Amino acid sequence: MLEERLAENVLAVQKFKEICADGSFDLVYMPVARLSDGTFHHYEALTRLRENAG
Repeated sequence: MLEERLAENVLAVQKFKEICADGSFDLVYMPVARLSDGTFHHYEALTRLRENAG
């Protein structure tokens, strides 16, 4: 079981490295607003993987 998990993690890391090298992702900045008054407090940086990534 541990060996299977390790092998899955190794493959996932390899895929992630390929996505980073290919640039198959987009950075998106989402505003975070206060509920009390609707003003923007800060932004979150999100990573969106493209459909053809990896």
